[in-house]
Amino acid sequence: MPTATGTVPALIQPTKRGEIFVLDRRTGRPIKPVREIQVPRGGAPGDRPSPTQPFSVGMPAFRGPDLREADMWGLTPIDQMVCRILFRHSDYQGPFTLIGLGTPTIVQPGYGGGIDHGAISVDADRGIMIVPAMNLSTRSQLLTRAEANKRGLKLEPVHGAANTMNPMMNTPYGAANGPFTSFLGVPCTPPAYATMNAVDLRTGRVVWTRPFGTAADTGPLGIRSHLPITMGVPFSGGAITTRGGITFIAASMEQAIRAYDVSTGRELWKARLPAGGQATPMTYRAPRSGRQMLVIATGGKPTLKTTLGARLIAYALPNSRRDYR
Repeated sequence: MPTATGTVPALIQPTKRGEIFVLDRRTGRPIKPVREIQVPRGGAPGDRPSPTQPFSVGMPAFRGPDLREADMWGLTPIDQMVCRILFRHSDYQGPFTLIGLGTPTIVQPGYGGGIDHGAISVDADRGIMIVPAMNLSTRSQLLTRAEANKRGLKLEPVHGAANTMNPMMNTPYGAANGPFTSFLGVPCTPPAYATMNAVDLRTGRVVWTRPFGTAADTGPLGIRSHLPITMGVPFSGGAITTRGGITFIAASMEQAIRAYDVSTGRELWKARLPAGGQATPMTYRAPRSGRQMLVIATGGKPTLKTTLGARLIAYALPNSRRDYR
């Protein structure tokens, strides 16, 4: 990793909290400053929460802004009002608000992150880190074991939607979880719900940020709007960054794969996929032609309501960046 005094072997650890920790790979010590900051107390009986938690203050955080009732969002005044009522009847004290019994808790970022399993990618030559980040809240509540048993909570296969009831058998509690949305299935927080970001690893500053994904394949009540409006929609998957200074990513609820210029964030290319590209692309050089190939698995994901499939899609990349259009 480039620093003011040279290059240091580093470990970069992104988290669902949206925090990114940069550690010296030899010693485990932070390269970018980390500070213990006081966090909310509370939780359920039996919890032993720490009064502080580590925050990577030397790097940008991708957890979204702290929520306020005035910021609740909706497609109509009615569902916006519902979201404000839900917010008022929830516990939210900022990052690390603990989930307890009784009042539901708003968790921001939600269980998808922040930065999800797709993690980050790095252009080592340019010293730029690419961060696909999500800003989507969840609303969670613990249930006593007796209440969880009374409701008949059990693990079931997921077909088309998230299993929002979690029995957590053989523990003191069960849990009810789900996206923080209105009755239309629209998030109660404003877009963008997903962004592509570039961070200068030397300075720790954001170079550019762009909303990621259009509303074409999503909409209220799960009905596809077919609107090509770039608003940043939820995703699951990661990006790959090539030495040519290009980042490729599918992942989004919009069933498409894209190429971005690492230095500027400009979208260079986009192609429609036959199913959800909830995966991280890979690249290789074809042995006979020598052409660089890009491959993405299009399996879809029920919780994102993308089309399910079972195909690997391969693209032959152009020889020059100018040829992407």
